[in-house]
Amino acid sequence: MRQERIYVLVCDGGRSEVLTGEGRTPRLVPVPETTRVNTASVEAGERATGYASVGNRRYGVEEHADPRQEIEDVFLAEAVAWLDAHETAFDRLVIVAPPKALGAIRKHLTAVLRAKLGGEVNADLTKADAGLVERRVAEALESGQQRA
Repeated sequence: MRQERIYVLVCDGGRSEVLTGEGRTPRLVPVPETTRVNTASVEAGERATGYASVGNRRYGVEEHADPRQEIEDVFLAEAVAWLDAHETAFDRLVIVAPPKALGAIRKHLTAVLRAKLGGEVNADLTKADAGLVERRVAEALESGQQRA
């Protein structure tokens, strides 16, 4: 009998990677060619500055839409679209992301991906060692709930 194949999306607004493993306590390995870095969000991070009409005073200009957040949202939507395009390759999905990224990802999940969602890890583990990611994913699969 074939063991359940797990895909794990580990991401934040600037980096994403898909890992895979089998069973309830999977040993995770990277899926080839899925590591992506969002260089556009770094370039959009500067805040607009305005100048006073008299003198040399400067002040910050509040923007209605945060361009960096919009770029990160597009980046995360692309990661979800990749998972959707490869949904036949896995049985369960676990998402590992910090709170803002997790919220953005949830907006883009299709019905198929929602049905395969086996758990969420509410943490930024993009730079964590493999052992920590594996432990947190195993906990999420056991509980099937969001972990803080």
